[in-house]
Amino acid sequence: MDMAPRYLEEGGLREWPRPAATSNTAPIPSDSRLRGSRSFGEGLASLDKPYLRYVEHLSKQWPRLAYLANFIRAGTAPKKAAGLPAQEILERQNKVKVAFLDFSDPDNIAQKTCENGADLASSLLAGQQQQQHSPGNGNRLNRVLIVEDLSSTVIELLGAALDIDPCFFRAHLEDHTWFNIKDDWVEMPELESQAHKRSFVTIKYMQPRFFENPALSRAAKEQAGRWNVLRRIDFQGQVKSGQNAWWEDSPHQVGLLRRKVSIWSRKEGNNWTGVILVDPCISEGNPLWNGYGSLEAPPKMSTFIPSIVRHPEMPLLESLLSCVSTLSSEDRARLVADPESITSHVYPMVFAEILVTLQYAFTALFQIEWQMDSGRSRKVEDLDTTFDKLQIWQRRLPCYAGWVRDAITGLEGRYDLWKQSTGVPSSSLATVQSGQPPLLQAHTTYSSTSSAWQAGLRRDFVSLLAQLQALQLRADKVMQMAVAILSVEEGKKAVVESRNMGRITYLAFVFVPLSFVTSFLGMNPDIASTSALVYCIFFAVAVPVSIVVLSVATYWNKITLWWESGKVVKKEWTKKLLVRGS
Repeated sequence: MDMAPRYLEEGGLREWPRPAATSNTAPIPSDSRLRGSRSFGEGLASLDKPYLRYVEHLSKQWPRLAYLANFIRAGTAPKKAAGLPAQEILERQNKVKVAFLDFSDPDNIAQKTCENGADLASSLLAGQQQQQHSPGNGNRLNRVLIVEDLSSTVIELLGAALDIDPCFFRAHLEDHTWFNIKDDWVEMPELESQAHKRSFVTIKYMQPRFFENPALSRAAKEQAGRWNVLRRIDFQGQVKSGQNAWWEDSPHQVGLLRRKVSIWSRKEGNNWTGVILVDPCISEGNPLWNGYGSLEAPPKMSTFIPSIVRHPEMPLLESLLSCVSTLSSEDRARLVADPESITSHVYPMVFAEILVTLQYAFTALFQIEWQMDSGRSRKVEDLDTTFDKLQIWQRRLPCYAGWVRDAITGLEGRYDLWKQSTGVPSSSLATVQSGQPPLLQAHTTYSSTSSAWQAGLRRDFVSLLAQLQALQLRADKVMQMAVAILSVEEGKKAVVESRNMGRITYLAFVFVPLSFVTSFLGMNPDIASTSALVYCIFFAVAVPVSIVVLSVATYWNKITLWWESGKVVKKEWTKKLLVRGS
């Protein structure tokens, strides 16, 4: 039976309106309502969407939330929606993939995956009813929702049912690193105090993927374009990987996929609820170097028990489900005292991708340095190409460091980790200058309310930031070496060109006397009438003159020195004569 998508409201479930079957007009997300076909637009305009209204009211005081309202109307990134047919817009709006994990009983964790709005609404409603009854009978409700991609249905249902801060969804929408002055999707920087006691944290990172040929790269771009959230793949500054030697050209490509993970949580009495937003997975290509794998040490052979294997190519949602289903008894016991610790299993997967990215960046810088140092190709044109690649990494590394720094600030504010005895904020980790060691924060004391795993997360992020800063310093030094080598090669090229100009000058010294003698003799008509005499006179006069001119040009420096030395000797004799006369 075909069930129409529905949404949650106080009175129960209502059906989501369907568009007309013949509608082909793409909605305009910047309007006050989506305008596709007439029936589709009227349906959306009449639909009661409390969370959207709430966001629209907030956008008057918080303008950056206006883009979230446009996203909810369009169901995808508004800039994508402009070129999509209405049917695809509807599919994107109703896209749902949410995994429910109920770990109220850690020994019996219940899992449920919702793939349509009706199931999601009913699950949220059931959770609300269970939560209302839990205070009376002393039961607790601990649950986490893992959401893959975002849509209008997901944002509306989760936002209204759980009263989620709209900034949580807004921070997860897009992956821009910079903005034009007319971009309405700009993300503003924040103060450290704004992250204090915030209910969520957003982490940005890169996922390197290896593609055998450009066709797979294009397919991966198209696949990422089918997501509602905006995620792009960077292919600039490729690292070479030739078949016979690494410096040879090859069709292989490595793409750096921009990723985000956002975690929201709230504790009410005995109940704890969390939401984890993750990105979909790209099926094209493979993880670079087959991925990092687990951060844990391998078990001993004597204690090893075959279990569910988490493959690096698994989507993050499935990886989290697999990880939670195989929790150890210690981890399950920790969930009773600290339900928030279930979110700690997300971070190792993020750390693994960041570590692979660091190694890839190191490989790129090493290849650039080797190419310049080995002298295999010292042509100015080749050095310009190497210089461009190096500039790409000089631009990337500060962005990556900024993402890690933002994660540190978010964790410190979310879990109150920023009580330091020195009073120096974590933002002091931001500065890195050429010739200085990475800045690390010392003498840090954590809040007594924070757990060990939360402090451990901060320590790991600081370690990653230190490695990124070391790469920044390396990139700066390689850039200095590149500039020096480029200057030397330009100097060599200038020397060669000056030698060529010297040869041209010598030719001029040869032909100028000949031309002068020819012009001089041409003024006498009697000489021009006797051809044999002309040649004799010409060579008798021109050759000695040319020899004299070439000799003067060849020994001009010595002649100049002799002349200057003569002046010096003359001055000395003049001084001696003056002394004797006095």
